This record gives sequence, structure tokens and C-alpha cells, in this order.
Amino acid sequence: MKFHPLLLACVLLTGCARDPHPGAAAPANPDHSRGQRLFERPLADGNTFACATCHALSEPSADGLRRPGHALGDSTRRQRWKNGQMATFLDAVNSCLDEWMGAPTWQAGDPDFTALRDYLDAQAPGGKAPDLRFEIVQPPTDLAGGDPAGGRATFDRTCVVCHGAGGTGTDRGPRVAPSARDAGYIAQRIRRSGSKNSAVYGALTGGVMPFWARDRLSDGEVRDLVAFLRAGAPADAAPPMPPVADAGAAPDGRPDADPSPMKDAGADATPPVSGCGKTHPRVGWVADLGINTGEGQVSGFVTMIDDCTLELTNFSYNGDGIEVRVFGSKVKTFRPGFTIGPDIVGKRFSKATWKVTLPAGKTLDDLDWVSIWCVKARADFGSGPFVQR
Repeated sequence: MKFHPLLLACVLLTGCARDPHPGAAAPANPDHSRGQRLFERPLADGNTFACATCHALSEPSADGLRRPGHALGDSTRRQRWKNGQMATFLDAVNSCLDEWMGAPTWQAGDPDFTALRDYLDAQAPGGKAPDLRFEIVQPPTDLAGGDPAGGRATFDRTCVVCHGAGGTGTDRGPRVAPSARDAGYIAQRIRRSGSKNSAVYGALTGGVMPFWARDRLSDGEVRDLVAFLRAGAPADAAPPMPPVADAGAAPDGRPDADPSPMKDAGADATPPVSGCGKTHPRVGWVADLGINTGEGQVSGFVTMIDDCTLELTNFSYNGDGIEVRVFGSKVKTFRPGFTIGPDIVGKRFSKATWKVTLPAGKTLDDLDWVSIWCVKARADFGSGPFVQR
């Protein structure tokens, strides 16, 4: 993969959609069937992205779509990868697995790596292939003058792989149209989405959606996309960035989002849990969700208030994502981990207080880290370790 992302999301992402992604190639040589499946379908231990989410085998692609990453059909024949930063093909693949696909990395002798490498190598013409370069750039300063119709056409040739036709959403990317988000924010997400802690790409803004480099999307196309995404949204549906709204409001003014179960961002929206004592030595420990921040503009604190209850205070979250929940783990990578409480996609919080209850079979001993976690994307929107106070 050329850069992601978001092997990306956007990016995107426990969910393991088993249907082939758009653009899947015709059946390959049976000797490479395993490698073909690994290219076309999400990994069982990753998110909903596959190699084919962000890369075609060749361009123009068989399905006529343009993806954020360059074609991979000759990738095994290059000398270096990811703008020259990776010296081996294995390193390049592992960068995609770790940063974009939410999956454990592979070793050189791993059967999956061997199968994928051999499948891609079988697509390549003879001889060496040139190394590819890309440029991560800021969006245009002036975003006015875009053509919504042209933006819709561009969207359905590019972003459609994750966000669906017209931006209605899939299990790889959330609904994004119509959006009342600030034009500059939308443009930044297009140009600079990706892990803020990336070891490969600099100055990204968070999340697992793949960024669109200069050679993959022009500034004019960015303007058109912004115009399309903002077309039809109520002018007052979303506040300026960072968003501030009540927990019952839907992101981007969507009228069809379910406002339950949190009704009032300023109140304790979850009744106290009965039957939970305060005997565990970790009661009173606190995690700061701002230690690691990502997409979703999450902030706030999580406190262990009794043996089975967590209380979120001063909690803010903009409602974005694809199934977003409080998520607990013993390790910072959140592999493995477990969900706590309801799905909060579509519920915006501003300095709210609310409670969630640990699932059956889990105790405070299972919680060293807590995150606001995009489950399908396996993306950390904001997390921190529990510490004694």
C-alpha cells in the first residue's frame, strides 16, 4: 500500500465484513486463492478494511474507482516503499496492518504474508517496478466555488468504497452527507486523516480514514467534495468546531438518529447501579481520555466509582464513527479488549456526566486502559490509563 492508510479508515476499522470489496479482481490462479482472499477481504483479526479498500491491483481499476492508495499489482517489485521509508515489502505491509487495518503485524515466514506476497507478485509484469512517491499536503485555503454535482460524481468514484454511494455510510465508513461540519474541517479530513502517532506519515489529524495525497485527488476535486458534502445541510445544524451540542442531538443535523439513551448532556443520564459495592482497591482510580486523542474530538475523565461502574465526567464527543462505545483493555493497544455500555454514535456530548456498567464477567482488574473506541474501525478516539488518585 502506498500509504495507508486508512492497507485504511477510514477508516475503517472488530467488524469483519466478509463480502468482497468493490473492485475485487476476477478469480485468480487457484494457486493464489488464499492470497487473493487476503487482498480482497478484511482480516479475521482486523477491522473492516482490506487491502482492496484502499488499493486496486492496477489502474485504471477494473471497477472504475479511484482509491486513496496506489495500485499494488507491481508492489513486490519495488526497491523501497512508502516514500522510501520502508526497506522491505514486509515492513510496508506491517505498516498498513498496524496503522490502518487494526490487525497484528506479520513475521517473514507467516503463511498469510507469504500468500499475499506471492499473489501480488503474480500480478506484476517482469522486471523491477519503479518506486512510487506521494505528497501529503494541506487543503486549499480557499474552499469556495466548488460544484456540488461534480463533488457527488467524484465522491461516487472515490469515497464510495468506504462511505457508500452519496455518503450514506457502510461498515467501513460512517454517513457523511449532508454535513454541516465546517468546510475547513472536512477538507482537513480529506487531506490529512490518519494516526497522529504514525511512525510513517507526519502531521496527520487522527483516525483511520486514509488521507488523499496530492496525486490522488486534486485541490479542485477537494473543493467540489466539500461543496457536495455540505449541500442540503441545515445552516444551523452543527456548531463551529469543536462541536458543542447536547447528547440527544444527531451529528450533522441528521433527523433520523436515535437520541436515546442519553437525553441530557448536562445531567447524569444513567441511573446508579444497585448491588455494586466499593470494595475493590481500584475504586477511585481515574483515566484522562485526553492522554491519547484521535478522531471524534473526545475529552473528559473516567472514574471507577464502585466495583462495577464507571463514571464519565466533563465528557465531550462529536458523535462521529461506526459503532462507538466505551472500551476497556489491559494494554494500550486495546488488543484484546471489551465494550462497556451502549453505542453512542450520533449522540454528541459537551462536558457531560454519565455512567456505564461493566459487562458480566469483567471486573476493575480487567481495566488498565479505557477508550472511546470505534469498534468497526478499531480506532481509538480518545483514551488513557487508569491511575490512582
